[in-house]
Amino acid sequence: LGRGGDSRRAGCGAALRIAGGARIAVLCLMVWSDWLHRDYDSSSASLAPLPCLQASLGENRPVEPPLWPRVARGVRSLCTWDCVHFVDIAQCGYQYEHQHAFYPLLPLCVRYASKTVLAFMRPYLGTRATLVLIGLLLTNGAFVASAACLYQLSRHLLPTEAHALWAVTLYSVNPASVFGSAVYTESVFALFTNLGFLSMCWDRWWLASVALTLAAAARSNGFLHSGAFGLRLLYVGQEIARRPRKRFCGEAARFCYAFLALSLAVQCLLPCMPMILFEAYARVRYCTIDTEDTRPWCQSMSSLYAFVQDRYWGVGFLKYFEWKQAPNFGLAMPALLLSLCSLWATMRGHLSHVVSAGLWSASFLKGRNREPERDVGSETRIFKPEVWHRPWLRTVVLSIAYEQAILLFAAIFVMNVQVVTRLISALPLVYWWIAKNIVDFYGGRKSSGNTTYHVDRMLVGISTYYGLFVLLGCVLYSNFYPWT
Repeated sequence: LGRGGDSRRAGCGAALRIAGGARIAVLCLMVWSDWLHRDYDSSSASLAPLPCLQASLGENRPVEPPLWPRVARGVRSLCTWDCVHFVDIAQCGYQYEHQHAFYPLLPLCVRYASKTVLAFMRPYLGTRATLVLIGLLLTNGAFVASAACLYQLSRHLLPTEAHALWAVTLYSVNPASVFGSAVYTESVFALFTNLGFLSMCWDRWWLASVALTLAAAARSNGFLHSGAFGLRLLYVGQEIARRPRKRFCGEAARFCYAFLALSLAVQCLLPCMPMILFEAYARVRYCTIDTEDTRPWCQSMSSLYAFVQDRYWGVGFLKYFEWKQAPNFGLAMPALLLSLCSLWATMRGHLSHVVSAGLWSASFLKGRNREPERDVGSETRIFKPEVWHRPWLRTVVLSIAYEQAILLFAAIFVMNVQVVTRLISALPLVYWWIAKNIVDFYGGRKSSGNTTYHVDRMLVGISTYYGLFVLLGCVLYSNFYPWT
């Protein structure tokens, strides 16, 4: 046990070094790219200090020039695209309708830190640059912490430590890596997502619910995390149904069952609360004022978030299926293929578990007197064999697989398809599948020559894709060029 604990601590330290080194490299590449090349889009001028529309929400104090103007300009230059919206929200609150496409957790953390622990930086950098600097510190710190959580999660689910370290390495240099170092929500969402699933492996479900609720407060797709608690409710109900009825006839047993059901219902509801509260806030903010220019979404029960995505970003079912969007589909194709391959590898050896949400194995579906299910995925298996026999571990794997499948469907048919590179970056299934192939290939597992050749070509292609997207992402994002 002691040796195992020492191994875990050493592996976690290695994961922190890998992720920290990757963040330093990405930030240096962003700074170098911004210094070397002039920004393509002059919209970065919007980072100039502007008064807030609502003095009660923002800060309209007189603007004084920073004591370190060159440093302030350098820090502000690292904030492009969505970062501008997050900084605006952190400084002035939600002023405009389209800003409700961005969830509040990251701006609230940046705003709070700018008034407390790092308030002393304002005279040196100015308000805007201070907010950007705090955002960079938070997102990069969250990325490193999420890598540590991913390592611990991988050790619970994957066969060896080598698989876990390779998964962390792949996560640290993933194709959306630049957004893990920018003031975006990817790092914060990944941190609380990995922490939530890790808490499930520890069988600490209230901690998991709180962590996944925070993830849902960072990104809109976080409400999908509630499905994990729905799966657990199904497993608990199945376990109770299989036990003798007489064991649940007493008052104490009925009370315990009712309390457990209530707890599961609350845990399942919590990840949906940020979305519900965010919509309620928007209706109070915009729909309770009697004006002639009433917004369309106020007159119906439709969601403001859905309206904003449709109105300002052109998101809708099949709306992106146009010939002019073919380059964006090509840009997203590698991420789509890797996600589909990892899903297929998960399903291939355990189809009965995936189809039945883990409620029945193949032997149960065929009849209880048949032989136990044969592990048909022994050569392609990603996870430890015991994962499929322990409900709390099975819940984690199936929840991640189902969420990835839903996001893939939404990315292809509903959303702007190129964002799939960022959406999938927080879910570890792709990294686990690639890590399995790397360990098997370089670990000397026997296979036919033809298979070895194809695996070698696949790993070379994946390495090229990862390296190219990290490089292009740092260069293009830093200079305000369009990117995923």
